[in-house]
Parts: sequence; C-alpha cells; structure tokens
Amino acid sequence: MGKLIITTNISLDGVVQDPDGQEGEKIGGWFSQFGGKDLEQWTRVGTDEAVGAEALLLGRRSDDLPWKSL
Repeated sequence: MGKLIITTNISLDGVVQDPDGQEGEKIGGWFSQFGGKDLEQWTRVGTDEAVGAEALLLGRRSDDLPWKSL
C-alpha cells in the first residue's frame, strides 16, 4: 500500500479559502501577508512533494487554475 500525503494551506484560525488572494475574497491573500520569511522554503517543500509524487489528486478548482498551462 502506498503512502498518502496531504498538503494544504490553512491559517491558525482555520481559514483555508483564497490563500493567495486571487479569488478576491475579503480575507484573501493571508498566506503571503502572514507567511513570514520562510515562504520560499515552503514553496520549495511543496514543489518537491509534488514533483516526487507518483500521482496528484487536485480539486476541480485547482485543476482550472491558469498556471496549469505553464
């Protein structure tokens, strides 16, 4: 049986929506605003996890993002 790894962005008070502010939510953009000095390291860890995975499961909205075509 394989290993399942779940990676998500969530604030300490439980906010998960619109971490980068691209969706226009009132409380959007919280990840870069409060992420601190280690955002580059977090990005590297997340990218390494995705690149090293045998498969990725994305939600419908994740799959519709414009970066998908990059």
